[in-house]
Amino acid sequence: SGASIVTGGLDIDGGDLILNAATTGDVDIASTATLDLNDTLTGNLTNAGSTDLAGNITGSLTQSVGTTTVSGSSRVTGGLDIDGGDLILNAATTGDVDIASTATLDLNDTLTGSLTNAGDADIDAAITGSVSNASTLDLAGDITGSLTQSAGTTTVSGVSTVTGGLDITGGALILNAATTGDVDVASTATLDLNDTLTGNLTNVGDADIDATID
Repeated sequence: SGASIVTGGLDIDGGDLILNAATTGDVDIASTATLDLNDTLTGNLTNAGSTDLAGNITGSLTQSVGTTTVSGSSRVTGGLDIDGGDLILNAATTGDVDIASTATLDLNDTLTGSLTNAGDADIDAAITGSVSNASTLDLAGDITGSLTQSAGTTTVSGVSTVTGGLDITGGALILNAATTGDVDVASTATLDLNDTLTGNLTNVGDADIDATID
């Protein structure tokens, strides 16, 4: 409940850790433990349990399994590296996000930072930063930056603007909602256009156009 420094770190194998004041020290949350972070943590957080984040981390957040939910505006200077389990962003978040093949992302509020996805990402809010997809991504929000895809599928399910364009070098791009941004489809990629595209289309792959291009 008061500002604290724990030089050897906080290793929580079970039960609850509640940080309501500024804390310095690395924190390790086991699969049977929970963390409720409501103030600034200066140190790295490793989560394998359940973490609720409504504060800033000067350091990194790494998750192997379990769930991290951002419920209050948060900044993670060292980024969020999600190797497994779920990351749920219900509040504005600042920090680069990396989603591994065994992990999922549910984005419901703004992200300021880059997103690299090799898992399953559901984007229902704006991103300020670049997005790279190699797996499954559902987009219903704006991207101030570019979207690149090497493999997998990106589906635009809600009205979206991608200021830096959509560069699809592999996999499939499915546009089921109005999309603004230039689209580049490589020879190893496909495009399925079912709603309006406002932007230029460059195609050397396989494109099925069932809607207007402005």
